[in-house]
Formats: sequence, structure tokens, C-alpha cells
Amino acid sequence: MPLSIPQARRLGLSVTAALVVGCAKSSVQEDSDDPTTAVWFDTGIMDAPDDMTWEAEDEAAEERESAPAEAGYDGLRPRHPEVAEADHDEAYRAGEMVHVAFDLENIGDEDYLHHPGLILSTEHPDVEVPDGNQWVESLAAGERVSMAWWAVLGPTVRSGDEVRFTASVSAWDCEASPESCPVAHTASITVTVH
Repeated sequence: MPLSIPQARRLGLSVTAALVVGCAKSSVQEDSDDPTTAVWFDTGIMDAPDDMTWEAEDEAAEERESAPAEAGYDGLRPRHPEVAEADHDEAYRAGEMVHVAFDLENIGDEDYLHHPGLILSTEHPDVEVPDGNQWVESLAAGERVSMAWWAVLGPTVRSGDEVRFTASVSAWDCEASPESCPVAHTASITVTVH
């Protein structure tokens, strides 16, 4: 019996999540009721704190299932997040700078030539991400590029606060020419302040 498009997407996301977790040395995948979301918990990889999590959300896929087809390119994804603090003691503290990195990967069959990039954001009111937008000239099919930012944990960040960094797919000047914008897939990584 052939699979419907939404079923094939769910199966593809499940297989992809299983492959990523299978390749990780020290990760545990948490099951989710939502087939478009996967959450990884780091269990002690070198250079990563025990309480770091990574979540790949595919809100755009949910919207595509209930809406007419989008015109934007659907092959760009944020992947492989990393967070490290400046002094590498595996503790995040108020006033410190934090290095955040994601890869932008073109999993599609076409080259994307409209300055693709990622926008890094956080909802924590006292965490600043200067220059949160990063772009590249183009991204060939099957190609991946790393993007990195520095974020500043402000003085009101408290021990126990969770800081979630979210990378969203975009393209330079999307507001001026929305027809060339990619589908805005997101991925997040969360760290706990000590």
C-alpha cells in the first residue's frame, strides 16, 4: 500500500532521527507524541555539558500538511548544533560569552542560489545575540556550511535558567522578495545556566 505524502514525511523524519541518534556516541533520544519533533539529550560527550539538549522542529512540515503547497525551496535545514562557553569549564554563568554553532545543510536536489542563511534567536530577555543573521552566497545540493555566533549571557541570567537558542532557515533580503525565500525550518539547542 503506498504511503501518503504526510506519512512519508513522518517516516523520513523518524528514519533521519534514528540515524542521527545511532551515530551519536553519547546521546539519548526522547520519544515524542509529535512526529515532526525530535529531542536529543547529551549524556556526557566530551566538551559538552550533561544538561544540553537539541531539538529539531519541523513546524513548516506541519503547516504544509494542512495548507496549500508553498512556493519556497524546501531543502535547507539547520543541523548539528554546538554550544560552548568561552572558558571551556562546561558551566554557563551570567556575564559570560557563549559560542553557538549550527550547520546549514542543503538536503534537496537543487542548488540554492539566493543567499541562504540562518537567523539565531533566543527568547530569554537577558541573552543578547549580536548579529544574529548569517548568510552565504549559495549552497549546492548536498552541501553543508557551518555558521557560528557569540551570545552574551546578561547579568540577570540566574542559576537554573534554561537558555534556548533557535536557528531558523532564511535567505538574505527575504522581506523584499518573498518568492525566493526558503521554507523556514528550525532547530534549537538548550543549555542550563549554573
